[in-house]
Amino acid sequence: PVVLLGTHVAITGKGPRTMLLGALTLATGFALQALHGHPQILVYSAMLAAAFALQLAIEHRAFARLLVWAGGVGLSAALGAAVWYPALLYSADSSRSGAEGAGIPLAVVAKYSYAWRDLLSLVWAQAVGFGRDTYWGGMQVEDNAPYLGALAVALAFAGLRRARVSAGAWFWWGVLVAGALLALGATLGAMFAVIHDVVPFWSRFRVVSYVILWSVVAVGLLAARGTSRAIAIRPAAPAPPQRWPWLALGAMAALGLAIAFGPLRTVYVDYAMAARSGLAFDAAGRAARWAGMGLMTLALSWSALRWALHHARLGRGWARPMIVALVALDLAGVIAPALWRASGAPTGVQPPPATVLAQVAAKAPYTRVYVGAAEPVPAPGLAMGRYSEAYTNFWISWRVRALVGNHGAYPGAWGAVIQSGLTRSSAALRAWGVQWYDTDRSAPLAPGETPEAQDARSRVHRLADAPGRAYAVPLVVSFAQRAQLIAAMQQAGFDPSFAAVTLDAAAAGEYPGSRGCAIRWVRDDPEGLELEVAAQDRAFVVVADSDAPGWTATIDGNPAGISPVNLMVRGVAMPAGRHTLVMTHATPGVALGTSVTRLALALWTLLALGSVVVQLRRRQSGSAPRPGTLQAG
Repeated sequence: PVVLLGTHVAITGKGPRTMLLGALTLATGFALQALHGHPQILVYSAMLAAAFALQLAIEHRAFARLLVWAGGVGLSAALGAAVWYPALLYSADSSRSGAEGAGIPLAVVAKYSYAWRDLLSLVWAQAVGFGRDTYWGGMQVEDNAPYLGALAVALAFAGLRRARVSAGAWFWWGVLVAGALLALGATLGAMFAVIHDVVPFWSRFRVVSYVILWSVVAVGLLAARGTSRAIAIRPAAPAPPQRWPWLALGAMAALGLAIAFGPLRTVYVDYAMAARSGLAFDAAGRAARWAGMGLMTLALSWSALRWALHHARLGRGWARPMIVALVALDLAGVIAPALWRASGAPTGVQPPPATVLAQVAAKAPYTRVYVGAAEPVPAPGLAMGRYSEAYTNFWISWRVRALVGNHGAYPGAWGAVIQSGLTRSSAALRAWGVQWYDTDRSAPLAPGETPEAQDARSRVHRLADAPGRAYAVPLVVSFAQRAQLIAAMQQAGFDPSFAAVTLDAAAAGEYPGSRGCAIRWVRDDPEGLELEVAAQDRAFVVVADSDAPGWTATIDGNPAGISPVNLMVRGVAMPAGRHTLVMTHATPGVALGTSVTRLALALWTLLALGSVVVQLRRRQSGSAPRPGTLQAG
């Protein structure tokens, strides 16, 4: 609301000072979102504000004032640079940007795009309700595509029938249609190459489908307009009743009954199973039941709305609040389950007790773990009742370093790891500092294999000859291409305790001091570590933590180079003798972004104070007595 208020004042304000006030308000709202919010929310707000600014400029024929609005947006970008600029730099190196050079895979782009059938869900919430399974009140239900509201859309169309459509209304109809079409993303891009080229940019912000927010706002405005016009018309004589709308609504209800419980249930089940591979028959049956009942509810809601509009036009006082209540109930049918799932005791989202793998690894802090068990972890205290041990960030709360976790934009190097299947290689796991892993309790044991620990769900095993997170290697081999490096790590003879592989030719060579090298941990923090390294000859130390932009190293306080090794960890060449190796991480872009934010804050303060001073002087000059007048008191 603050951003929209600033947009309105910047475009429609009278006089430079009012326009400046709107630009500063706009900049403040955007900046607070940039500094304290989620990047996606900032993108959504920018999309919304841009649509409002354009509509206001068209309506008031004030296109030049878009420059004032753009100035406020630019100031907000400078105010928030301390956060968005480092995030943007990370995004360029993450999986979102296609950092491996091949661009974003189409499968990733399509993940955030609608299919054509999903557009049905904009007005029929359960039309394609077989996307994925969730839980509501102990019942398994299916998520749906975002829902605009069937009654809200009906009211928007009512505005087309009852009065001349203004230019502003046509603008928002265009926004509504554009949002729905652009939400198709890769689906539409398959038809038009120019759209396909734009889709990867959208997917970095996960807004391919969420561009539908344009349509959400447009429907809200158009529904308000349509309602005001529909209930304001009172014909002098009652119009003859029209039977065809009631017949159509009756046919809709009958169709819903046939899908939920009748002969069309089989047709819908076949459609659902064909649309989503692997969907179980019983899940498809539940989807059919929800879809049919949703269609019957939709017919009933439209009937009630039509009846309420008729009485509102006749001046019945109770009809208008009933229209509002019907729209609210319609939207609540989608919102209520989400709020239900998001409600509960705080313990429902707090970390559960550590798994047996985490308990074992907590006793060895300078190692890492890998989850091989696929069976979910039962957790009765959690809201969801169970969780995936691999796809969770509970490891942070357990203070255990793991090679797994939940990350929406993981580092780009992980793309090559996933595609090559290196996590199935014990040698690669040892190269990345993994010492412990678990398997499902139901998995058979290899001959002579004895687990370190176990519980009813999983067994914990130790990787033989695992060097831990800091070790020295006597040989470093360089390759010209990443594919060659991955192939070397996949070879049966690859021994990470003996050799490290790299793309840095300067680090290649033999390091005889590594054979008797002694390494002692002094400090181990998330953004810094310190090691004492003692070797009779030069050695090469591998720190099996993620290599990422921003890491620097010093040896006895002197700068040292870091070589990326073993695809995604760090290595440093050490001279002979006893030395202190320190690695420190500083997020790229933070220093520059913070400086820009401080300068922008100073400019914002000067502009705001200047505006206040000008206003005070105007008031003083306006209240000053004219010469020759008599003042009381």
